Amino acid sequence: MTNVRTSSLGKLWWQWLPTSLGSSMLVLEIPVVAAAVARSGSTTQAVAALGIAVAVIVVVNGPSLALAPLVVILDSRYARRSVRRYAVALGIAAAVVVAAVGLCRPLLTSLFHLDAATARDAGWALLVLAPASVAVASRRFQHGRLVAAGATGGIGVATGVRLAVSATFAWCVAPFVSSGAVVGAFALTLGACAEATTLAMRLRRIDTGRDTAPPTGLRSIGTAHLPLAAVRVLNMVPQLLTTIGIGYAAGSLSSLAAWPIVYGLLSLFTGPTADYETVSTAALLRDPADATPRRLGTLLVCVVTAGYGIALFTPLRDWYMSGFSGLDDHALDVALAGSLWTLLIPAGWVVRGYLRATTMATGRTRILSYGVGVHLTGLAVVLAALVAAGLPGVTCAALAVFGGVLTETIGLALPQVLRRPLRTEQTVG
Repeated sequence: MTNVRTSSLGKLWWQWLPTSLGSSMLVLEIPVVAAAVARSGSTTQAVAALGIAVAVIVVVNGPSLALAPLVVILDSRYARRSVRRYAVALGIAAAVVVAAVGLCRPLLTSLFHLDAATARDAGWALLVLAPASVAVASRRFQHGRLVAAGATGGIGVATGVRLAVSATFAWCVAPFVSSGAVVGAFALTLGACAEATTLAMRLRRIDTGRDTAPPTGLRSIGTAHLPLAAVRVLNMVPQLLTTIGIGYAAGSLSSLAAWPIVYGLLSLFTGPTADYETVSTAALLRDPADATPRRLGTLLVCVVTAGYGIALFTPLRDWYMSGFSGLDDHALDVALAGSLWTLLIPAGWVVRGYLRATTMATGRTRILSYGVGVHLTGLAVVLAALVAAGLPGVTCAALAVFGGVLTETIGLALPQVLRRPLRTEQTVG
């Protein structure tokens, strides 16, 4: 009989917690910078423009975010200098795309249904954010190298440096300018460059091993990168889709300013749960019958729902959106009302994470792409219907995000439910 090591709940919890804390640190950056931008002369317009720029750049930088697992997969297979060259080329290509969108003001105006002033600020913010794409590609390459070398401790330090740099610049400059969107974008770019520099210094100290792997062309690396990049891009598209939908909803400018603040609060609870599927996959690969990932998921559903409920239904919500984030007038009212519809989204992320883990553990990874496709379809349908019904933009976006998570969860669960009788029958037989 094979001796399979089953995880304990405590052990799995402590595997997940450090990665969740790192994710929490990173998702703090946007709310902190946006709060500084809200202190500039044109609060609503500046926050809306920055939110639009961020929604665009996270999608364009999606392929770069997939570089870390690619580097781990290709380590010792291709020369590191070849993979590094690919990462630099990818970052430059992303920067060109971001800059091109920033220069094309008519595209921004029509895509997000903007007035001329907000389109101008969003365009300038994108131009300032363009160099960050190169820094993002560099840092994700370095993340992969550090993971492959088993020296991930420096990643947390670099994240802290990034937050300190971006927050300090934004809060020192934004309150003294007429429109802070460009200042916020420059703060994010500075933070990304500071993180990449810190990681490079760390990597230089530990990357002393001789690289004996053969060099290769960009096409070979791109072939391996494509499926990883596709999933990353699809995961980032909901933020862009909801921002586009809000632009056509009732009270669009106020909702465009409110949504980054609401989404930032939501991300503080959904971001850390993303790594739950990773640790659960590892546990299920060791023992497919291990019930510990499911128990951890149940615990996380209770924890994140209770924690997020406290954030939404106590004075903490008013302090975050008004006192800290600086929203005023109609944007604050829209954010306060629309945020309540996001209550169940963190729990939905956990349930979806467990289903993703069981799917990956059984080797049926093609279903993941199907699930993301179902997610985007559900989100788009709900968003279009609610915008057409005339609901406020933040409410439309919040319900659309939940609809996307719900449809993906159902899409991932159905293949497992339908296969279960067959697998049981084969086991008995």
